[in-house]
Amino acid sequence: MEEELLAAERLMSVYKEASEDAEKHLSQMRMDFEEQAKLLDESKDAYEAIRSQMESQKEAYEQEICLREVRYGDVLSVWMYS
Repeated sequence: MEEELLAAERLMSVYKEASEDAEKHLSQMRMDFEEQAKLLDESKDAYEAIRSQMESQKEAYEQEICLREVRYGDVLSVWMYS
């Protein structure tokens, strides 16, 4: 009976240690997950900023193209009617 009690105590100790280890791993996983979420948000913000900047540049280039087309049209008209 005493051996059974000692075996049960050892088993409880092993279970307790395993439970504590699992708790530590879970806590570490939670911190890793939160860090990954933070990095994802930062990446998303950077992507959105770059995308917005590229859209602005595209609009500026399109306006410049339209302006040049108008200028070339004006120059061509003056040249043809001169």
